[in-house]
Amino acid sequence: MTHLIATGIDDQQHWRRKLQMDEVVRLGRAPRQGWAIPWDLRISREHADIKLVEFGLQVTVLETAHNPILYRNQQLREFTASPGEKFQIGHTIFQFHDIESSQSPSTELSEFLYSSRDIQALKFKDSKRCLESLCEIPRLMSETMSDKDFATELVGLLLNAMPNVTVAAAIQFDDSADYDAPEPKLVRWDSGRNSETRFKPSRRLMAKVLQRRCTAIHLWEENRNSSKFTMSGDLDWAFCTPIPTNQDRWCIYVSGRRTLEGLSEVNSPVDLISELRFAELVANFIGAAHKVRSLERQQSEMTQYFSPSVVESLLKNKSSSLEPSEGMTTVLFCDIQGFSRKVEQARGQLDQLLKRISHALNIMTQNILRFEGVIADFQGDSSLAFWGWPTPLDDDPLSACRTAMAIQRAFYLENQDSELPLYGYHVSIAIGYGLAITGRIGSEQQTKVGVFGPVVNLTSRLENISKRIGASIVVDGEMAEIVRNILPPSEARLRFIARMRAQGLDDATDVYQLLPVGIGLDHITDKDIAIHEQAAQSIIAGDWGEAQQLLAGFHPDDGPANFLRALIADHNATPPANWDGAINLI
Repeated sequence: MTHLIATGIDDQQHWRRKLQMDEVVRLGRAPRQGWAIPWDLRISREHADIKLVEFGLQVTVLETAHNPILYRNQQLREFTASPGEKFQIGHTIFQFHDIESSQSPSTELSEFLYSSRDIQALKFKDSKRCLESLCEIPRLMSETMSDKDFATELVGLLLNAMPNVTVAAAIQFDDSADYDAPEPKLVRWDSGRNSETRFKPSRRLMAKVLQRRCTAIHLWEENRNSSKFTMSGDLDWAFCTPIPTNQDRWCIYVSGRRTLEGLSEVNSPVDLISELRFAELVANFIGAAHKVRSLERQQSEMTQYFSPSVVESLLKNKSSSLEPSEGMTTVLFCDIQGFSRKVEQARGQLDQLLKRISHALNIMTQNILRFEGVIADFQGDSSLAFWGWPTPLDDDPLSACRTAMAIQRAFYLENQDSELPLYGYHVSIAIGYGLAITGRIGSEQQTKVGVFGPVVNLTSRLENISKRIGASIVVDGEMAEIVRNILPPSEARLRFIARMRAQGLDDATDVYQLLPVGIGLDHITDKDIAIHEQAAQSIIAGDWGEAQQLLAGFHPDDGPANFLRALIADHNATPPANWDGAINLI
């Protein structure tokens, strides 16, 4: 009987199909007629034709298929596979399986492959002993502190639960291991009461398991030298079962003799049903526990950068949410004013400065996550955050504004007490809104979740502008239009500062100051805002004399008014030649 077996990355991605001589079958992700591999997006809708012939399995890639097939480490579009060989499309491995060929009595070695589903259909012979051993697994996993200790304890558990086993081993591989000739990273084995002194697991058997992600059994003829398969002169059978973990590959490897005194003979895989079932159950139990631990660790790491709702969305949608996507995004840059000067002044006390900066970054992080933002990067004393990913929301701009105000409020309160870490420290924040790409961004060697696009460059320039004009929070014109509609006056007001052209950018942008209520800015009245905006319009129109008169009565500590007054004074109340209404910042 001849089959084609397809196996994807996950345990559920698996099927076995019977091949008929000279019958052409089409493979694809969703072929009109043929065998579907729906889980692999790297496989074209109709990808290849296969045909069982006298000498093997003919495989031909269709002209419309985008990806070639990997066969014998070569990318080919047409070949003939022999029984037992495999080929790969995308992330899916296909094995051409001929039972008559692989289990022929004329061969020295008989090989049997069992999927997880096949083994789960088997019944335990000694369920009481298995149950007692399974009860030890939680203790084993909680008490072992290293991979070596875990492997040693696992071997002891296997030997205690399976009396037909002569040797048991727990084997670990690097995830980057060569699965055609795997070299174990860690091997722990024991022979229990049988006192084997020489044992080396079969690479051929382990390679089969790692490639196929299924249980493989080798039975070799009695009176044959088994050292070709497992390095021990009197072993007659062995099987290997993978442990489904997310990181390094683990497997359970057991071997024995066909006849042991007082025990049943092993003449076929049927005689190993109990051992197979137990090994599979142990592997799945441990694999599930490893995945839970990995998920907990991953979730713990993710909460350092993502809010709980973002983490929930990512875990729900898995890796598909990380793929880069384009959409309207709200970007926030946050920086500490005068940080470089403070570094120069802190010679010999950098550790104290680091504590203050860490405290400042902690304030930024807490508030970004509090309002459902995503932290894209930290650079020294600054942070970059964004909203609109993985799911854009209508109130993303509002969340960014509230984040900025909460950060400014925290800095304002710490400046009321000279004993607090951020006394004398002030923050500059800019918020922009526009089209950007968000998601996984980086190189082949290292990636991170980030944001990329013109709005990021603009917001970065706006943050520098906020420092120059003495405004803690600034937004661009597009963001200002949104804020007017969604942010109630009881929380904050907006003040138009000027039209500016940031260094490195050709286009000018309208710059607005966001004035949160209740943090030392309430002395700026609505009338002051109206007069300031009238002065800004006079500057745009080129009437700098009128603007100078309008700004004359502003408080000496008003940063934006001071900036405009100084600019007008430097130019003797006369706009530069070729004035286009935008203040050029160089």
